[in-house]
Amino acid sequence: MLGAKKFEPTIIWHGNTTMSVATAVKDAHALKLGADHITNNWGFDQNLVRLTGEAGEGVIGAAACAFFGDKVPMMDKVEEYAVKINPNVPKERRDIRTVQAWVKFGMIRDALAIADKKGKLDGPSIKAAFETFRDWQPFGVKGALGRPLVTITSTDHRPSSVSLLYTIKNGKITLLKKIDMKKKFPDKWMSWLGW
Repeated sequence: MLGAKKFEPTIIWHGNTTMSVATAVKDAHALKLGADHITNNWGFDQNLVRLTGEAGEGVIGAAACAFFGDKVPMMDKVEEYAVKINPNVPKERRDIRTVQAWVKFGMIRDALAIADKKGKLDGPSIKAAFETFRDWQPFGVKGALGRPLVTITSTDHRPSSVSLLYTIKNGKITLLKKIDMKKKFPDKWMSWLGW
């Protein structure tokens, strides 16, 4: 942050994990940098709020699903199993990574089922099964776990054009904006493939 200060940045993008993002945000706050902070999915979770305190206010982060405890379909199941599997972790210490795992498991489960139904459980068959996903949602439940609908094709492995942006406001993670990048930038969407 000392090196960045001389450039008088107005925005800082963090492409790292929570611990390093928290350190940078706190250092920027201490130096009165005044820049806005945007972070990727892996640097934005409930731990960032706890680690940064006042310095984290206004940080913006991307997420691919709801945060643990959000009021969305199937969160009750995630919470129930979290307590069942690891009862010693209090609810307020859990984070989005548990929800992400449920979404990923749901995707894997469904792709394996598709490949198995076709009689072949190998890498190419499982990849082909993922590529059949059209408006997929976790466990077939509408709005489950706050995950935008997933479509994967053989030519486009981006799971969704919808981006969920959150911010830290009054010490809590709050949905800032949901943006459908394909609808917002129809002339550029395909040219971004692979970026």
